[in-house]
Amino acid sequence: MRRGIRLRDLKYVRKPNGRVYIYRRVKGTLVSLPNLPENDPDFLSAYAEAGRATPPPKTRAKAGSLKALVESYLRSASYRELAASTKSDRRRILDRLCIRAGHVAATAIEPKHVRADLAKLQPSPANSTLKVSRAIMRHAIAEDWREDDPSAGIKKQKTVEQSYHSWTEEEIAQFEAYFPNGTKARFALALFLGTGQRISDVARMGRQHISGGRILVRQQKTGTSLSLPISTALRRELDLLPANQMTFLQTEYGAPFTVKGLGNWWRARCDEVGLKHWSAHGGRHAVGRRLAESGCTEHEIMSVTGHKTLSEVERYTRSAQQATLAGSALAKTEQKQNHGNRSQSVSKNLK
Repeated sequence: MRRGIRLRDLKYVRKPNGRVYIYRRVKGTLVSLPNLPENDPDFLSAYAEAGRATPPPKTRAKAGSLKALVESYLRSASYRELAASTKSDRRRILDRLCIRAGHVAATAIEPKHVRADLAKLQPSPANSTLKVSRAIMRHAIAEDWREDDPSAGIKKQKTVEQSYHSWTEEEIAQFEAYFPNGTKARFALALFLGTGQRISDVARMGRQHISGGRILVRQQKTGTSLSLPISTALRRELDLLPANQMTFLQTEYGAPFTVKGLGNWWRARCDEVGLKHWSAHGGRHAVGRRLAESGCTEHEIMSVTGHKTLSEVERYTRSAQQATLAGSALAKTEQKQNHGNRSQSVSKNLK
């Protein structure tokens, strides 16, 4: 829905999931704009910046070039079957490769060229680029563009695993004490803790995803389909939501959040409470922790979080088991010491 002052060359697109996308037409090209009111300073700034943008010239890929190989890969079934978020990530990397070496013959690429390109990147983006390079080279082999994969013998770089703080029960209670039932922040908390899903999935959730007293989720990142029961806390917040509101979490203007917009809004709410080390993904870890501490198996946890492998959820069970085993071990030690002290006392009395 358009609000505020009227600007020229705007195009509004509402997708089936209810999300609204805004573009400015610039020389036959659509430039994406933030989902904000037209009189918002940030929107006006982005609108002006879009007007200064110069659309890249459309050039035909030279036959046999890396750019032609990339275009062939983008038309392939292996690319089309990827999740939307994975497609977006790969497209960004492929665009960068084409800018740098799109004119190079696909058959001329050697391992030294791949290594040189990766050496310019930090470990994480380098590994992502290597993964995409292997994908297009597998496509090249399948389509008889070349017989080998120049990236095959190149090893991934070591990376430091990003650590997310798992919300503690004390911190959750602190958040709940600050935001009462019926507030948007409390509803967001209930969604994160009641579903255990990523923020990209929480941002899309709405009444259309409820069926038979359960929330149906198709994870944007992996494409995994889940059917989750609605928890008591989440049901309580749902009952307080206006009956005509389809998307659960909306901006103050009644539009669905973008993933980035929801992340920024959630960050502000956490800062407001004083939980500056909180992140939306920390709620997903908190759900995994709660499940593990309740004695759930790895497969039971996977049925909620949607993780694909046991190794991805072992950190939850490993931590919970360590705490349980430590408590059991110390209890046994204390019991043995108390038994020994009682035995010595009995011996003294007999004497």
